[in-house]
Amino acid sequence: MDTEGWDLWRVPAAGGQAERLTEFNRYLGFPTPLDSRTVVYVGKDQDGSGPWLWTLDVETRSARRAIPGLERYTSIAASAPAADGSRRLVASVANPVAQLWSVPIQDNAAEESDIRPYPVPSVRVLAPRFGKESVFYLSSSNAATIRTFDVTPDGKQIVFDRLRDNSDLVLIDLAKPR
Repeated sequence: MDTEGWDLWRVPAAGGQAERLTEFNRYLGFPTPLDSRTVVYVGKDQDGSGPWLWTLDVETRSARRAIPGLERYTSIAASAPAADGSRRLVASVANPVAQLWSVPIQDNAAEESDIRPYPVPSVRVLAPRFGKESVFYLSSSNAATIRTFDVTPDGKQIVFDRLRDNSDLVLIDLAKPR
């Protein structure tokens, strides 16, 4: 599914001219009106991270992340207003886990009992690379902004391709103090 170029539009119930409310040009879905002024939706950030939960003030057309954190929202819905005007929201959250595992290299196929988790202090561990005496990996809620990275054979430098408004090639010299 193409997720580029999506935006929210408002069309009067009686018909008429459509009004563009956002100019995000990226994935957003499940627009859920809370009241006459506020819409909650699921969408990606400008850097491609997410999808997060957002609120949009349709009068000022300002959007902001509704909830900080690393939860990735996949859908949202709201109940009809109760007699007292209150509403309930329900959201689906999908938090993928990526871990490192150690598998022995041997003459025969490894058994499940041979495979062990490789302990690291991070929740998300992506794209591991070996340095001379270290293991490097991506660990970020928006690791999608780093497309590739590599470690020099001596383990003294890391090179990665960072995607922002454009692509940057970044070199980090691990021997230099920061």
